[in-house]
Amino acid sequence: MKTYSKILLVLVFISFHQTAFASGVYKCVGSDGEMTFAFAPCAAEAPVQAVIEDKPTLNRGKALYLVDADIQSIQDELYRVKKHYEASLLTSSGNNTDVLTTEFDQTSNQLLDQLNHLRSQRAQIALR
Repeated sequence: MKTYSKILLVLVFISFHQTAFASGVYKCVGSDGEMTFAFAPCAAEAPVQAVIEDKPTLNRGKALYLVDADIQSIQDELYRVKKHYEASLLTSSGNNTDVLTTEFDQTSNQLLDQLNHLRSQRAQIALR
């Protein structure tokens, strides 16, 4: 029974430790001008300034995964646009090909710009 009590105590400590440090840290200035730091918001009469925000940050692996998924999505869209363009050329009359080519160029250039931007973002994340 002693072992279970120790394990329970450790689990309670760990859960308290995580919740205490997962919240923001606040800088409070008292009426006498004294600064204090706390995990809880300051009293109503004291000005509050959040020092560390509660916003979770993505770790590098998760951020790379998300950017890679966006890159793959744009590559898939480029492939679909190309296949649609090729199929449209086969079924269109000669006069319509200039319009199709212009539309394809505009769409593919926009997608390529997005792809280059995402690849740049990925390189920055990888260097963090």
